[in-house]
Amino acid sequence: MTIPLSTTTVSTIISGASLVGIAHGLDAGCMIGAFSGAVVFVISALDFPIFKRWLLFLVSFLTGIVASNFTAALISIVIPQGVTVDKSVGALIASASAVRLLMMLAAKTNDQTSLLDRFQRGRK
Repeated sequence: MTIPLSTTTVSTIISGASLVGIAHGLDAGCMIGAFSGAVVFVISALDFPIFKRWLLFLVSFLTGIVASNFTAALISIVIPQGVTVDKSVGALIASASAVRLLMMLAAKTNDQTSLLDRFQRGRK
């Protein structure tokens, strides 16, 4: 299986993300973590057409940036040794999992209801 992006393209994108993060006051590590998580998500989402994958990449990347602090704090609470997790790790985990989690919650089951529909109706 061939990789659609060359090493030069990937390094250019990561460098650009770093520069954008530094220039606009965002944490560069957070930007790179969100980008990496979005790439992991898009690589695993082969069942979607390319246009939807680009949109999902953008949503995943933005979710990783926005939810990085919350996810890092949540991981720090879950780990019992009191380890402080950097928000770049939070961005990576948030961007790789947030869209998948929402898709899982919104997926229809055999009885044509999703978990969100059931929650709204107040039944199990």
